[in-house]
Amino acid sequence: MSNEALIKHLAKAGWKDFAPDVYLGVAFDQVGKAKVARNNWFVLFKSLPTLDAAALEAWSGHYAHFMKKSQSGMFTSGKYFVLILLADTLAADAVERLGQDPPPGFLVLSDEITRGGGYTLLALKDRKQVLMPKKVVLWDALRATEFAQKTHQAVVEYVNSLKATPAVDSLQLNEVQLIPFVGKLLLDKRFDDLGAMARKDKRVLEQLVDAVRAARPPFFFLAATALSKAGEPALQPLLETLHHTQYPVRQMAALALGDVGDPRAVAELVRTWGDPQDVVRQAAAHALGKIGAREAVEPLLESLADESAIVRNAAVKALGLIGDPRALPALQRAADEDTETITKAAREAIGTIQGKS
Repeated sequence: MSNEALIKHLAKAGWKDFAPDVYLGVAFDQVGKAKVARNNWFVLFKSLPTLDAAALEAWSGHYAHFMKKSQSGMFTSGKYFVLILLADTLAADAVERLGQDPPPGFLVLSDEITRGGGYTLLALKDRKQVLMPKKVVLWDALRATEFAQKTHQAVVEYVNSLKATPAVDSLQLNEVQLIPFVGKLLLDKRFDDLGAMARKDKRVLEQLVDAVRAARPPFFFLAATALSKAGEPALQPLLETLHHTQYPVRQMAALALGDVGDPRAVAELVRTWGDPQDVVRQAAAHALGKIGAREAVEPLLESLADESAIVRNAAVKALGLIGDPRALPALQRAADEDTETITKAAREAIGTIQGKS
């Protein structure tokens, strides 16, 4: 397997000297080095045909080796490591192992990374999907420098370039072929491709709508996201789905309507104020903010009295996004009287609105 495409993206971020190497006693396909200010950075690549549980255990051994060196003081002078593991196939036992808590020794705490040393895994399944084990925000600690941001962006661009591979034209497929085809695109999170298909192929639109209403995770969540990319054709099906019997589906429909951004959704979203589930009302408030319609201001002001703090917080943020000065008195009351989180959000919304005036 070749890492040339990923290396090309990373080279733009300032990495250099990519070559096969043995580093700290571990053989890697490619090692790239860069020096930023007084910090030494190393990016290390490893390619595997199949990432399975046995391979994960091998990486746990490598991790222990790295950490032993780190604890001996070898990595305390501003040395940082990014390990990128490329796998063509992710085995089922690897998926199960990665879902365990704690994950199998890939990671160190973010504060350890910022002090120098540390070791982070970024696995690219099928060279398309970023795999992030549970309870890990992979890049937060590395964002401390502009260079790390460029490195992160280089990896994002690489992953996006793989996702951008043109999909098969759905119109060329029959009904039987279309079902697994759409399912595979959903699992690959090819939302933009699916949205474009749904705009020209009614069968794709209907399959996505059916997947949302079937309420079977994770497909209803993925399908709602794809529908949000379809634009106007998805508007009416999503509006109807706001009345689904299961509240997670109603929640996803509301969020998707916000991404569609059509002002015709405002009236139905406002009707969700009567929904018994606060996460649905929260999603509707969030959607109204994204749509940005001024006719939503009065209903959002009413929701500032909602019994649920998450709904009030979403309404405050939505009013800030809309930017209508009519909201200022109510936002000031929220800033003076509500919870700490909502107070902070209200002050930010006030600043945003005043900045627009």
